[in-house]
Amino acid sequence: MIAMKLGWAVLEGICVWLTLYYGSSGALALAAALLVLPLGSLPVHLCLRKRLRVRVEAPAVARKGDEGGVTICLENPTLLPALRIRCRVTTRNQLNGERCTRNVMTWAFPKGQRRTSLRLGSEYCGRIRISVEQVKLYDCFGLIGVNAKTDAPSASVVQPDTFPQNLLL
Repeated sequence: MIAMKLGWAVLEGICVWLTLYYGSSGALALAAALLVLPLGSLPVHLCLRKRLRVRVEAPAVARKGDEGGVTICLENPTLLPALRIRCRVTTRNQLNGERCTRNVMTWAFPKGQRRTSLRLGSEYCGRIRISVEQVKLYDCFGLIGVNAKTDAPSASVVQPDTFPQNLLL
C-alpha cells in the first residue's frame, strides 16, 4: 500500500516538473487528473460503504496444525464498483487466546459477488473465532480510505489429534 502511495507521489511530481520545466499542457492535464481521480472516487465509496455486505464462510471442524480454507464473500448490490477493498481478518483461539491478523486485498464489481479465499489454522485445539474486523474502501492509488460497516463473524473448532486404539479382550 505504501508503494502505491509513493508511486502516485513520484508520478505527480514528474507531471508537475514537466509542466513547470517544459510548459507541457498534457503533463498539466495528467497532473490534474491524478489529483481529481482519488477525490472523485470518494463520493462513490461514501455511498457504497453502507450497502456492501461481508460474510465469512469457514469449515465447522478443522484438524490441529492444518490450515483450513476460509472464504470471504463480498456482495455489492449497487451499480458502483469498488476497485480496491482491504479486509482485516482476525482469528482468535477462544481456548488459549492465540490471535492472528491478516489483510486481504480484493475488489467488488457492480451488482456482483466476490469470493476471496485464504488459509487459516491453529496449532492448538479450541474454538477459533474468525471475524472481519475492518473493511476499508480505497481509490485506485490507495490514498483515501473509507471505512465500511462490518459484522461478519464465523467460527471453527480445531479438534485434537486422534489415533486408532488397539484393544485386546
